[in-house]
Amino acid sequence: MLTKLVLHDMSASTSVNVYERVFRDCIGLQVLYLTSCSCAHTTLVVDAPCSHIRELVLEECSFFVIELRDLPMLVRLACSLTDTSKILFGSVPSLMDTNLSFSLEDDSIVAARWINEFDSFLGMSPTMANLVIRFIGRRTWIGASSPEKKLPHLKKLLVADMPSNWDISWTRGLLMASTFLEVMHIHVPHSETEPDYLRGMNWSKSRNELRHHHLKELVVIGYTQRNIWLLKYVVRVCTSLQRIVLLKDGHVRYIGLWDWRMVGQQTCPWSDDEKMVLRRMMKKFGLRPLPKLILG
Repeated sequence: MLTKLVLHDMSASTSVNVYERVFRDCIGLQVLYLTSCSCAHTTLVVDAPCSHIRELVLEECSFFVIELRDLPMLVRLACSLTDTSKILFGSVPSLMDTNLSFSLEDDSIVAARWINEFDSFLGMSPTMANLVIRFIGRRTWIGASSPEKKLPHLKKLLVADMPSNWDISWTRGLLMASTFLEVMHIHVPHSETEPDYLRGMNWSKSRNELRHHHLKELVVIGYTQRNIWLLKYVVRVCTSLQRIVLLKDGHVRYIGLWDWRMVGQQTCPWSDDEKMVLRRMMKKFGLRPLPKLILG
């Protein structure tokens, strides 16, 4: 009869069978939270075809590999991962809402390996409609990369706490991999110092450039003139774009683990010259009709 279970601070001597039996034997369970849980094994395999778990949250657990081999009813997933851990998907046919927090070390080799694993993860979860990606820890630079597989059902995307010195064309890859994406929100925390270097910012227009026919809204918090290339690209290829919101500073207000609001500051810090440059750029590169532009 148990429908909700929270396990917290389980000791390192805990057998992996304890966790696996929770998934397998508690067939009425619908919500499961594992928080700061340790284990005698490094791999957790979830193979529970009779499970009714709809919501699963894994926070700061010691597993190196979490394999969701069979969770047929899982709808909502939240997981915090480090550079030494990863999550693998088998059969999760009902998964809709996903929240992933990544903690990266200040090491370019580790970062490069991580981005490849992240691309693989995206391709393994094709049913997602709502995705939150958060970055915590040190600000390691990662270059542009496009997922190898598509996310055909993704409609709403948040990339939060994105380091200001990252190549923002990484988000372009996510956009083009998500054919039916309707809402794309990007949050770059305010930084007092300029990035040391940026790469890949000047995107030339290709004759065979693909169009994106479903994106309706783009919101960027932490917008600077360095991001003009992303904006040019979006207004050039997104045929259904209705609303662009560019905020120089602000934060993400989370509503639970799978929903959020983008909150800007009260005053508008844009100069008349900056506004003129943006509007001229949109008239020059944007498709018709032009989307509504909101600055803050």
